[in-house]
Amino acid sequence: STVSKSLKLEDVIYKGYFRLKADLNCMTDLLNYSDVKWKYLINLPAQEYPLKTNSEIVKVLQILNGTNSIESYYDKASHYRTNQTYKENYKTSKLEPTGKIKAPAPHNVTVAKGSAYSTFSRSFVEFALRNPKARDILKWTEDTLSPDETFWATLVFNKELGAPGIQYLASGVPNRKSWITVGVMWQSKGPAREVCHGMYVRNICVFGLGDLNKIVQEKTLFINKFYHYYQPFALMCMEEWYFNKTFTTVPFENYFYKGLIKF
Repeated sequence: STVSKSLKLEDVIYKGYFRLKADLNCMTDLLNYSDVKWKYLINLPAQEYPLKTNSEIVKVLQILNGTNSIESYYDKASHYRTNQTYKENYKTSKLEPTGKIKAPAPHNVTVAKGSAYSTFSRSFVEFALRNPKARDILKWTEDTLSPDETFWATLVFNKELGAPGIQYLASGVPNRKSWITVGVMWQSKGPAREVCHGMYVRNICVFGLGDLNKIVQEKTLFINKFYHYYQPFALMCMEEWYFNKTFTTVPFENYFYKGLIKF
């Protein structure tokens, strides 16, 4: 079937470890029980919309040819997420700081930040689930804030871990331009800020009709986010645009994606 439920479900609290664990459970199921010898796994948010057709996504993945599309960068401002421990409070459904100092990450790795919404090669998923050092890092993240935004990014950022399918710049840091999975408009300040024609929810733009002209020109595979009940014509227009795009014979321009990969 094309839809299946994870064999192990989790009680998820926003920004808690079990948000990450739920993803790992699905990945484990796909590795162990899928009848398809899949090559890539794309992890997506709940309110995204595709910008590329199925055929175009396949072509992009063929260009990637085993390379991942995972966001990873060093962010000193995010140290508060991992310099103390956190615990789930199931009465309030919130993650709460304990005030206890968190031990440094194992194997002398640099803790990085990124997005859980990424395109993972099969070999990278196997590495994340089975490599002893990766498992040590995963264990370390259990009592941190938003481990889904640090676990994958940390595996990618630390070249010495040997994670497969990662492109590094000459400086030794990951190539951030290769993260093309999901586009998002963050709320920001200053003259260079992007204008959201919808509304902001948790600092992310929920798109409206006025955003569509810009959105359809984006190079990412998906865009986040839309609400079906907020400016519903925005999503209806996207659906019509996507339908027409699927059945046109306009050739797919792949030069941008080929430029991301350095062999």
